[in-house]
Amino acid sequence: MTEAFSTVEPPSRRPGAPAVGLLGSGIGPAVARSSAAREMWSRRVLAAGLFLVGPVGALAPLGMAPLFIATAVVVVALRWLGGDRLATDLEPVVGLCLLFGVYAGLSLIWTPAPAHAGLTMAALVSIFLPGFVLLGMVAALPAAARPPLENAFLAGLGTGLLLLLVEIVTDAPISAMLDRAFGAAAGPLAAGGKPATIFALMIWPAAMMLYRRGRIVAAHLLPSVFGALSLLGAASTSLLAMAAGLGVMAIAWQSTAVARRVLGSVLIVCFVAAVPIARGLDAFDLGSAEWLSSASRDRVELWTAAADRVLDQPLFGFGLDAARGPDISGETPGLGSLQPRDVFLQIWVELGVVGAGLSLAIALAALAALHTLPDQIQRFALAGYASTWVILGTAYGAWQEWWLCTILTAAAALVLAGRWSSQGTSPAAQPPFRTLP
Repeated sequence: MTEAFSTVEPPSRRPGAPAVGLLGSGIGPAVARSSAAREMWSRRVLAAGLFLVGPVGALAPLGMAPLFIATAVVVVALRWLGGDRLATDLEPVVGLCLLFGVYAGLSLIWTPAPAHAGLTMAALVSIFLPGFVLLGMVAALPAAARPPLENAFLAGLGTGLLLLLVEIVTDAPISAMLDRAFGAAAGPLAAGGKPATIFALMIWPAAMMLYRRGRIVAAHLLPSVFGALSLLGAASTSLLAMAAGLGVMAIAWQSTAVARRVLGSVLIVCFVAAVPIARGLDAFDLGSAEWLSSASRDRVELWTAAADRVLDQPLFGFGLDAARGPDISGETPGLGSLQPRDVFLQIWVELGVVGAGLSLAIALAALAALHTLPDQIQRFALAGYASTWVILGTAYGAWQEWWLCTILTAAAALVLAGRWSSQGTSPAAQPPFRTLP
């Protein structure tokens, strides 16, 4: 997953390559200086983007999409203008994602909302195309270039956590100010909602960075402290995600292989049995259970309605973005939209068994790719993986741009934190891991 693309320098830019013709008379050094400047600026832009993840996630979560896309496009453009070539060494994750994208594009033929689905498809391309290239570039960064980028990410995350704490304990004054200035769509929603889910993903690569630097106690305290902060802010989704992540990390402490098998088994069950599980909830009448919150009861109704719709088009589904289309949701009174806020059911509704099979293959390939990380930091990666799927299965629509960009941002931070492990030592020639007692 982390080496889907790699940056390859042209022979003329490699150290020791001879300068011939006009290059030997001064153009060569000028080109080299220009390329070095572009590379320097690409890293500065990347550092700025990593720093802004914390403040933007805390105060304007919907801004995660423009932040990620702008950072990826600018960094990729600067590297290409500098003469870098991208070797398309496609690993299973990227190849399966491309296959999924082709199938999703074909579903525009039969979706009941082709115009809206076309916009969704364009948004997905604009996110994942530069996103995968950026992941490859981050994976190819030399060890000496990584500490400043990690410092920027950690500093921004700390700033964001402080802002989030202020928002929670003071009834969101900054959010209210942003909402008055730019409108509700520009500012964050309720304190502890979307912002908390963003940090529930970013905490894990941050913990990886701290652990690899020898801050073992801080690395293990950080997720627990944020879990307590989620409890303070009554953010049920992020609290559930953190609980799942901490549980998986506890299993991985004993055996990362067992943790991977547990995660893989749970994913298989969730994808294969999503429909009978959702229909089973209705059998227990959870949609009217008084001990559940109103939001939870509404969620159960959505899941049940979505499961019923899957049975109408089980093979290919209704088409991309059909879960939000009135043509298939009009028979569900009071719900307005059939978007089930569950990625498993949404993919079944929209893309059928074919889409569910491809999605499961992507999920398992991504999980398998984590086994290359050393056990000491693989625990944090597996915990973050678990937190991601908990949120995907309980909170948001599958194609929400800010959420997809949040996942890719967390993936980029994970690649940044994990790639040193293959180089044996850090730039300071210190052991990358300490032996745990």
